[in-house]
Parts: sequence; C-alpha cells; structure tokens
Amino acid sequence: IFKANNPLIVMLYAIFMGTVATYEAQKRTKYGYKDMFAHTWLALAGSAALVLTYGLTVVVAVQPWWEAQYLIPVFGMLLGNTTNGISVGLATTVSELAEGRQRIEALLAMGATRWEACKDLLKKAVTLGLTPILNQMSIIGMVSIPGMMTGQILGGTSPEQAARYQCAIIFLIAASTALGTVTACLLVVSTVVDVQDRVRAERLVARDRSRNYLKDFFDEHVKPLVQPRMLEAKEYVQTLPRFRSTMNGFQRLHTDIADI
Repeated sequence: IFKANNPLIVMLYAIFMGTVATYEAQKRTKYGYKDMFAHTWLALAGSAALVLTYGLTVVVAVQPWWEAQYLIPVFGMLLGNTTNGISVGLATTVSELAEGRQRIEALLAMGATRWEACKDLLKKAVTLGLTPILNQMSIIGMVSIPGMMTGQILGGTSPEQAARYQCAIIFLIAASTALGTVTACLLVVSTVVDVQDRVRAERLVARDRSRNYLKDFFDEHVKPLVQPRMLEAKEYVQTLPRFRSTMNGFQRLHTDIADI
C-alpha cells in the first residue's frame, strides 16, 4: 500500500480500518440495538475522517493529503484512541438507558424533553469516555513521552520539532475522541428515546457474547448487494468457451478415474 500510494487503495484500506475499529468499539457493550453498528461507524469513522482531513490539509499541509505515508499512520492513531472513548461512552449510555429506565421515564412524565431527561446520563457517558485522553494530555511530555515523539527523537529529529508534531497529533486525537464520543452517545439516545419522548426499551437487546455481529452485519447489508453480482459473474464465466472446454476435460477425467 505504501509503495503503490494509490488514492483508491489508500481510501479502501482506510475504510477497512474504520470498519474493524467500529466492530471493536461496539462489540463489548452489554446491550445493543438494530442500527448500532452503523451508528458507531458513522460516529467513529466520521469523526476521525473529519479531524484527519483538517489535520493533513491545514495543520500538516501535506500535498497530496491522501499520501499513504501520512494518512494511514495518523488515521490509525485517531481511530485507536477514538475507539476507546466511544467504547466506554456507548457501554455507559446503553446500560444507563436499559437499567435506569424508571428514572428517565419519571423525568419525561414531569414534562422534561428527552434531552433534558438524559442530560445527566450523557454527561456521565461523555466524561467517562474522555477521561483516558484527558489523563494522557495532562502528563504528556512531563511524565510520558509518546511513541511518535520518541521515534522522531531517535531518528535524529530535534526534540523541539518532535514536540511540535506530538502536540498537533494529541490535539487532533482529543478532538476526534470528543466528537466521536458525543456523536455516538447522542445517536444512542435518539434511537432509544423517540421524538415523542417515550423510552423504547424494547429496542435494546441484551448482547449474546457468542454471536458474531460483524458476520450478521455482512449477511444483512453486504451479502444482498454482492451476491447477485457474483452470480452474474459466475454465469458469464460459464459461457466462456475456454471454461466449458476445461470443465468438459475435468468431467472426462472424472469418468476415466471412475472406470478405473
């Protein structure tokens, strides 16, 4: 990928990275709902891609901005840290909605909107999701030296220049984590508590730890799109003369072996 440096290949691999990170971010929650994977992908990959675009085009000013040398490592750092924040935020939000339903319904019954009723819940979820990156930012440079800064210093870059790059990266990571965590939590609340200010607890389902949700998503959304194309390709290949002659040869060979 780095050698080819083709924008299409780089973008496809970035989408693959976002999909894997999304699967890891949402698979450990205690409860789930129908569109949880899609919402998590939107929050995680969307926030990381938005911050990445700003970072590469404005902060680092790379030309071209999609160059694999810069896009893949930075996108990986953004996804890795944003995954942690979203995972904690999602787990907290869905657990509070499922297990604290009575408190939220009481607030709704007294006239609160869904956002007012879920304000404390959202505040708790976002705070927990942002705690790791805030702790990292408070000690970076004084207590811990991140791997990127260490590698640059060992590679001969001046400590001042390495620190500048690390400051830019850590702020981009914090922005991506904050944006992704807030977006994911808001999407959960907007799904479980509808526009008529009703808690739709039936939309939350206890997760089966033995179930492969990535396979379910593939079977439900990807396979119906790909399978007809695969059948068309198979039918086309079977019409080729060379394919037919090859298959006839295999059939004759099978008949001869059976006779022997």
